[in-house]
Parts: sequence; C-alpha cells; structure tokens
Amino acid sequence: MEEIVDIRSLNISVASTGRSIIQADRLSLKPGDRVAVIGPSGSGKTVFGLALLGLLRTVAPSLCVQADLHWAGNINRPGFGVGYVPQGTTGHLNPYIRLGRQLVEAALSARGAERCGDGRGLQPEINRLLLRLGLDDPAAVCRAYPQELSGGMQQRLAIAMALLVRPRLL
Repeated sequence: MEEIVDIRSLNISVASTGRSIIQADRLSLKPGDRVAVIGPSGSGKTVFGLALLGLLRTVAPSLCVQADLHWAGNINRPGFGVGYVPQGTTGHLNPYIRLGRQLVEAALSARGAERCGDGRGLQPEINRLLLRLGLDDPAAVCRAYPQELSGGMQQRLAIAMALLVRPRLL
C-alpha cells in the first residue's frame, strides 16, 4: 500500500543553541493509518505537526529543521488534501469574514477553483458536514462571524474546514 508520508529522520532544534527539542527516527503513514501525537502542554505536538507540513520555517524561524521526509505526491497541489485542525481557533478564523465564506474558501483552495466554480454548489455538502458536527442551524452558522460563536463551535468550524479539503492526511 502506498505511503502517504514516510519520515526517515526528523530533528528540530533551537537555532541559537542547537539543542534538539524533537527527534523522530522513523514513521510511515499509509491510507487508513491512525496515529496520535500525545504529550503534555509544551512538549512539541504542534511543532511536530507544523514541521511535518513544512510550515515551521515560516512561523518559527528560530527553530532549525533537519528532515528526511518523503511525501507521496505534492502536498501543495490542489487535491492532495492535508487537513490541519489547530488547537485554538482564535488566530485561524478571520474575524472579518463570515464563516460560510471561510468554509467555501477552504474547499476551493484544496480542490481547485476550476472544479468548484464560485463555491455555491458546495453549500449542501457544507450544511451536511455542519449538521454531522453538531451545529444544528448551518445557515445561521454560515452567516455568523467567528466571534459570534462559542469556542467549542469555533473548534467544530475548524474541524469542518479540515474535512472539506477531503484530506488524505488529517
């Protein structure tokens, strides 16, 4: 079975001291695999996820990433589908854009706008997903701004965005 990602070596260290904060020798993920990254607050779970997605260099230039990662395909191309659910949604939902538009944008960016047009055809899928996630009034949620919802509802919106990309890796 094709591996989605194969980590042969990952070392994340603080650039100024060279001290390793995360090391992974070997991890292979195939479709259907489930892996949990667990640990206490501050142990590096988010740092590991950001390094895996190649985002760490942009958000934390003070960290040095040495990685031998192999992806099955280009994770940056539309249709590959990597869904990311942030731990906190405060910095991940735009307070100036209605949530319905943010959900559509998440799907369009992952699937390619040429296949989805302006996104109006995505509304039935979005409504079904929001209902599955326990948001009983999808129309009201889509009209709302993030700050009009509770933290738990915002977290479910972040999960919805991650699922709308139809991820091969979540």
